[in-house]
Amino acid sequence: MTKLMDQGASDYVIIVPKDAALPVRFAAGELSRYLAQMTGVTLPVMADCLSEGSHELCVGPVERAEAPDTAALIHDGYRIVTCGDRLFVAGGSERGVVYGVYALLEEGFGCRFFATGAEHVPIRGALALPEIDLTRISPFEYRCCFWYGMMNDPDLAAKRGLNGMHNALQARHGGSIQYYQFVHSFVHHYVPLEKYGKTHPEYYSMIDGERRLEPMGTQLCLTNPEVLAITIAQLKEDIKAHPEAKIISLSQNDCYFPCQCPECSRIDKEEGSHAGTLLRFVNACADAIAEEYPDIIIDTLAYHYTRQAPKITRPAPNVTVRLCTIEGCFSHPLEACEVVTCDYYKRNMTDDMSMRKDFEDWSRICNRLSIWDYETNFTYYLNPMANVPVLQSNIQYFIRHHVTSLFEQGNGQSPSGELGELKAYLSAKLMWEPEGDVRQWTQEFMEGYYGRAAAPLTRYLELFHEHVARANVHMGIRVPANWGHMPPELLAKAEALFDQAEAMAEDEEVLARVQRSRLSIRFVRIACMDTANPDRKALLEAFKADVKRLGVTYIREGQPLEQSFALLEAGTF
Repeated sequence: MTKLMDQGASDYVIIVPKDAALPVRFAAGELSRYLAQMTGVTLPVMADCLSEGSHELCVGPVERAEAPDTAALIHDGYRIVTCGDRLFVAGGSERGVVYGVYALLEEGFGCRFFATGAEHVPIRGALALPEIDLTRISPFEYRCCFWYGMMNDPDLAAKRGLNGMHNALQARHGGSIQYYQFVHSFVHHYVPLEKYGKTHPEYYSMIDGERRLEPMGTQLCLTNPEVLAITIAQLKEDIKAHPEAKIISLSQNDCYFPCQCPECSRIDKEEGSHAGTLLRFVNACADAIAEEYPDIIIDTLAYHYTRQAPKITRPAPNVTVRLCTIEGCFSHPLEACEVVTCDYYKRNMTDDMSMRKDFEDWSRICNRLSIWDYETNFTYYLNPMANVPVLQSNIQYFIRHHVTSLFEQGNGQSPSGELGELKAYLSAKLMWEPEGDVRQWTQEFMEGYYGRAAAPLTRYLELFHEHVARANVHMGIRVPANWGHMPPELLAKAEALFDQAEAMAEDEEVLARVQRSRLSIRFVRIACMDTANPDRKALLEAFKADVKRLGVTYIREGQPLEQSFALLEAGTF
């Protein structure tokens, strides 16, 4: 085995192309920086125009005869390969080179990148050149984890191979794939109610014979030709004004109320779904820009009332349909469970609506199919969500049905006390390695993030998921704290295990991580406690203080902390 470094010295250099792009230079610098942390030896970064040496770590599209072919490396894929005394890190894109270097550091040299401030960099007196031949291509062209850490630490997002716009990769990482008008864009942007509502009420939904003109209570009349013309004109303006955006959202508002005018109703009846009028409208917009802008993708939703696929119309080649799993159960595999967990989402569903059928119907007719999936409780961010065991099976299900884009929405508003860092780590790993060993990844994360406190917290995870499976608890994204997933006897065991974890934490940083994760257990205790209990006020005051001390800024989606605390105090949370 070839020595890379030994006794504080090395014959190796890092080679990049003479005209290397910024992300390639950044990747080479990261390789040099982490190797120096490991060994104390800083390898120089040099251009490939210099004379060839046998001891080279080649990063990016270098001029070397053995450099690997990158033509097949789609979706930011990468290749890492040892050739004699040389090692190559090649990518199908500039981002792919960055991802490849981080993969080399993890798989070749034993580094681990768990979360912001939680990395493992092994210290080595000597280091061997790894014998490696690894090609990795993600099944997803668009990969986004909507968790706080992955959204606010672009270096972490790059280390985990994400490229969604909310992961905010910088120029040094190769940038992100950009959307414009990410979602819910019809009434708020393309045909704004404040501009047209008074003069053209016919542009908006007819409900029970009357046009609705409420900002969160209407959609567009998608069969009105003037609405189509206005939308196409605005769409073309947006494309010109935002050349960085490769995906443009044309999608319904975040409410119900599809138009019931005679023509919209006729088409929807013919199609067997409200997605009929939607998809015909979106296809017409996509056709209008296809020739002039062949690389632009139009994105729309299959969401709530448009979740069922139409019988006749098919998405245009430059249209991607983003199916939302919002009504589903997230403690059982989506493939196997049809339970709808919240009345909030049942109210506009018919008995024959099946998420599995809708998903598989869309997968049969879509050239591009995207998924908007959910990984936390949005009414109660701190409410434990028993979904870790199904993350892998759900992603594998998506892949089998030709999903090309995956958006995993967690708590993006605040550092998460409900194991958000673990879920973000596992989700990002699975976007690249859907057949990977999740049990091993979880154990590594627990040990890397919680240190000596890992054992009792791992046991808590096991007990929690065992209970939910045994009791067959179906968990949606808005279930309350008394749903049955954390009964009193399990809560008592969890509190004892967190006591152990706090006592075992080796430093203040690890202790803060344990305490932040414990907030979810404390939330359940308070939320399920009778407001007349004399102990409740003291527990609530201590909880409020610790939420602020530990940097948690939201415990309920979109609601300021003090309002959330007031609801919790009143017992109406």
